[in-house]
Amino acid sequence: MRNIKGMGIVGYKKSGKTTLIEKITEELRKREINDITVIKHSEHNISLENKTDTERVFKDAFKVIGLFGDSSIVLSKTKEKYNDIIRTLNTKVLIVEGFKSVKNIPRIICIKDEKEIDELSNGLEIGYFSLEKTDSKKHKIWGLTDIREITDMLLEKGFVLPNINCGKCNERTCFEFGEKLIKKETDIYRCSYIKDREPINITINNEELVLNKFTADALKNIITAYLKTLKGIDEGPVEIKFEL
Repeated sequence: MRNIKGMGIVGYKKSGKTTLIEKITEELRKREINDITVIKHSEHNISLENKTDTERVFKDAFKVIGLFGDSSIVLSKTKEKYNDIIRTLNTKVLIVEGFKSVKNIPRIICIKDEKEIDELSNGLEIGYFSLEKTDSKKHKIWGLTDIREITDMLLEKGFVLPNINCGKCNERTCFEFGEKLIKKETDIYRCSYIKDREPINITINNEELVLNKFTADALKNIITAYLKTLKGIDEGPVEIKFEL
C-alpha cells in the first residue's frame, strides 16, 4: 500500500468535523494537492429523499453508477469494510470523518467542551479543534484561523497503517506502531506493507493481494528476468492476466 498522509477527524455531533474537513481540503487545493480522499462514517442508513432520477432507481437496483459532465458517483448496497478500503486506496491524502474506534491513523479531536478530549483520546491524537474560541491551560486548541497549521501537521505527521498487526515492525499492533510514529520514535518504512511505489500489484477477484516488500520485489525480479530473455521486449509497464 502507498505511504498515504492520513488523518482522522473525530468528535461528537455538531462539533465542527465537516467544517474542519472542508477548510483542510480547501487549503490542500491551494497548495496544488488535489489527490484527496475523504471517508465519511455514519451509524445511520443512507437516506435519499430528494427523488432525483438517480435516487429513484437506487431504491430497487443493487448498484447505480452515475456519469456526469464533470464527475461520477457510485451508489451500492454492498457495505464496504474500512480495512479493505484503506489497504487498496490509491491517494495522496486521506481524511476520515468519524470512526471513533479506528486506531490506524492519527486524529484531531473536535470539541465543544474540553472534557470531551479525555472522552475521545486514544493515544493517536495530534491536536484539538473547536469552532468556538477555547482557552485551555492544559491543551492547545486550534480554531478556524489555524487551518494552515493544521494542514502542515497533516502533511508532516499523517499516516495510514494497514491494520494487519503482523508484528514485522517489532510492535504487537499497528496501533502501538502508530503511537511511536507520532512520538517520532520510529519510521513509517519500518512497516513492511508501506512503500513509495508498489514494486508489483496483484489483484485476485478485484481484491489486492497484499505482499510485503521482500516478497513483492522477489516476484517482480523473477518475472523481469524471464521477460528479458524474450526478443523485442522494451522497458515499460507490464500487465499479465490469467485465471487462477
